[in-house]
Amino acid sequence: MLNILRVHNMILEKTVLSVLWGSFLVLPAYNAHAAAEIAYTDPEIAMDEIVVFARKRREKIQEIPASVGVLSASLIEDAALTGLKDIASVTSNFSYDEAFGRNNVQRPVIRGMSNVLGAANVAFFIDGVFVPGGMASTSLFDLERVEILKGPGSALYGRSTLAGAVNYITKRPSDTLEGQMLARVASHDEFDFTGRISGPLIEDKLAFSLSARHYEYGGEYENTGPGGGTVGQEKSQSLTGGLLFTPNDRFGAYLRVMYQEDDDGHTANALQPAAQNNCFTGTGGYYCGEIVSPESVALNLDIFDNPGLERETLRTSLIMDMERGNYRFTSISAYSHDQLADQRDNDFLPIAALGGAFHVISDTEIESYSQELRVNFDEGGPFRWLVGSYYYHSRTDDLLSTPFSTRPSVTVSPVEVVKNYAIFGSLEYDLSDKMSATVEVRRNWDKISLEPTSVVYTQTFESTTPRFALSYQITPQANLYLTVAKGTKPGGFNGDLFGSRVPESERERLADFLTYAEEKVWNYEVGAKTIWMDGKVTLNVAGFYMDWSDQQLTTSFPVIGHRRARPLIHNAGKTEIWGFEAELQARPNDYFRFSASYGFAHAEFKVFEDETHEKLTGDASVAGNRTPRAPKHTFNLSSRFTYPVAEGMDFFLRGDLNYKSSRFVQVHNLAIIGAATKVNIHTGLEWEDLRLTIFVKNLFNDDTAADVTRFFDASLPTMPRAFLISLPKSRQVGASISYSF
Repeated sequence: MLNILRVHNMILEKTVLSVLWGSFLVLPAYNAHAAAEIAYTDPEIAMDEIVVFARKRREKIQEIPASVGVLSASLIEDAALTGLKDIASVTSNFSYDEAFGRNNVQRPVIRGMSNVLGAANVAFFIDGVFVPGGMASTSLFDLERVEILKGPGSALYGRSTLAGAVNYITKRPSDTLEGQMLARVASHDEFDFTGRISGPLIEDKLAFSLSARHYEYGGEYENTGPGGGTVGQEKSQSLTGGLLFTPNDRFGAYLRVMYQEDDDGHTANALQPAAQNNCFTGTGGYYCGEIVSPESVALNLDIFDNPGLERETLRTSLIMDMERGNYRFTSISAYSHDQLADQRDNDFLPIAALGGAFHVISDTEIESYSQELRVNFDEGGPFRWLVGSYYYHSRTDDLLSTPFSTRPSVTVSPVEVVKNYAIFGSLEYDLSDKMSATVEVRRNWDKISLEPTSVVYTQTFESTTPRFALSYQITPQANLYLTVAKGTKPGGFNGDLFGSRVPESERERLADFLTYAEEKVWNYEVGAKTIWMDGKVTLNVAGFYMDWSDQQLTTSFPVIGHRRARPLIHNAGKTEIWGFEAELQARPNDYFRFSASYGFAHAEFKVFEDETHEKLTGDASVAGNRTPRAPKHTFNLSSRFTYPVAEGMDFFLRGDLNYKSSRFVQVHNLAIIGAATKVNIHTGLEWEDLRLTIFVKNLFNDDTAADVTRFFDASLPTMPRAFLISLPKSRQVGASISYSF
């Protein structure tokens, strides 16, 4: 299968480069003065004009009774945002880091709601379509905007939006010929080349778009262990095509197909060994204090033919809208397929621990399809409503092998099949010309099945998730709102107990841990959205309190059929979270733009007993501790200065500061991931259709660990506690050129 992936990779690389080079040659051939207008102005500056789809209908962001962050296409380009990590870095109360490179393990944190294992508490969407695989390698180039909904979105978005939702809104084909090319080079052998072209195929009836990307990052950490080489490399190539069919002004159909291949080197991870544990050494050992990124990586990679990750991704969607009078009918059909192969030194040591038992090759396949049907009603009167239905089906196959071990083995994980059925609706009523009330509700049925052998294990989870909102428009420039919402995340199975090597007797012994129930949260929020100085300044604030129960947390247990204790998910926690966020946008004159945001989230366990904590301290309770991996403070500051230096040519200078406070590795609140401060500088010249930029990312070379995972030290027979560090990217210097018509 790996050889097939490599052949496909070569074919795609040639195709992508051909399309990109073709778009580069075509672009200068058109007169810029006759081209479509280029949106280099920042629409975020006039926040009341931003239109979003956060509640499945078009609304001005300043009028929505919810905390929604928006990153427009122009801001994404201006700040050189390239992926999900960048989105989180500029959004208050949002944290995201990659623990194991760009694989499908996603652990985003919104408002302190973190997870260690299991499904993420934040769901990701593209044009409203749920994405089951990883989003770390998804480009931001072909987007109209990104919407970040903070707080439970289960009423309208459904499963796994316990803490919030991130929706990528793509650029639709245009009815006039237009295009864009962006080339970026930077230190550490980074190269990013993207191109897009769009225009009519049949005037006023059928339009197309075609975009391509070729991205490489050479890595910066040298492996000092056997096999040598550099780790942390990344490579992506993608082709995306779109068709927009509008036979009349009442019907539209948007078809989008994206195919991508990733070919990454071994992850840039380093193990902090058990020898560095400095506390509780008499009861198993642990590390207390901040974990520091090492300067080197020592892995045993010489036995792999191609260590790292290879992935093929296909995502398709068809969105159809039809208007009949005051009704709007919408259908969203989607299909996706993810094929991932990963060769990894899973003990992260320069030796082959236990005869190579941790040198693994994993093969994962995720296939899913979904269908949403929705009707919106709005006659311009006091009533507005929508009703809809939803169906989602996914199948996940996992295989893990250790072919290099002195005792080779193949572990076939049970096939997981997820079926989700839902009906949902929303009713909004204007109580007066200033006040409106909204009721939203969703009824979910989740059926999750495991097929380890001829026996099929099935669990069904049912939930009702309401949301209530009250909005009061004090003046055209000030809107107050109050919301109460319930969120849920489906339960599931502990897959480690259903592997092909685990005997049935072991499942009987651990019967209480075979499944875990869904977790729930109630969110209470008040906010204000305001516009000042004739639209030059916007200030939005929100305060929230969350009651989070039946948390899906992990406890390690020895399991027959596994070489070491396995972390099993169970419902054991109750947490209270309170905090607030404030976002300011200002454009005092034609030369300066300024924005700042601050997020505070205090997430504290009220009930949770952990077996590991009891072994360390003698007390199982971690009540009073903070949730792991959740920063209490996030702060972002940016400014942009623009000045005309010649006819049609402007000089610009942009600075960004992103701060994330320290966070704990685990529930014990002993090991710490330090606070990180990143400063980025962009400067250059821009014309109506051309921009030249030089930049420095991480100007002061902050080397705080990107992420830390509680791990084990396989170099010792007892495999005591250790910590796995995800290494950060250091300072980068680069340049870019973009051209649009």
